[in-house]
Amino acid sequence: MGKINKVNKTGKGDNGNKGKVEKLLKESGEFREVYNEHREYRKKVDKLDKKAVLTNDEEVEKKKLKKLKLVLKDRMERMLAETCD
Repeated sequence: MGKINKVNKTGKGDNGNKGKVEKLLKESGEFREVYNEHREYRKKVDKLDKKAVLTNDEEVEKKKLKKLKLVLKDRMERMLAETCD
């Protein structure tokens, strides 16, 4: 079973699943949608990480975004595991 350890800044998995990820991005609208949503959440978390101090609302938002990212990552991993080479 393949895992997406991290989706890097270029949007590619960094653990040997690059080919499967690229295939699913081309062939599966559902995967592409989940992938892009994960990427948007990552950008929002990165933006919050750059702030020196977060308000309470920003802290809550950051935690929420991280949980949502994890749900999407798990979903992508399941899709990758179901994909035949």
